[in-house]
Amino acid sequence: MNKKELIDAVAARTGKTKKDVDKLVSETLAVISDTLKEGGEIRISDFGVFSTKIKPGGKIKAFGKEYETEEKTIVKFEQYEKFFFYGRK
Repeated sequence: MNKKELIDAVAARTGKTKKDVDKLVSETLAVISDTLKEGGEIRISDFGVFSTKIKPGGKIKAFGKEYETEEKTIVKFEQYEKFFFYGRK
């Protein structure tokens, strides 16, 4: 499912306009992104946790050569156990 399909599905379930849902989804994603950029984490009950992790740099070998990799920040998502059964019996 892509963003457009998500917006269509939420609009169909809620009866809200696609324009309103698009704005809500976009702002939600912006808040998540901004929070993660600041080093925070997002916990959503019965869904999961978004957080960041620093991946250290190092040396890797590929194609017969050795390369240096830089330290970088990555986004992690840890789902809650109930995630796949949310809203289902």
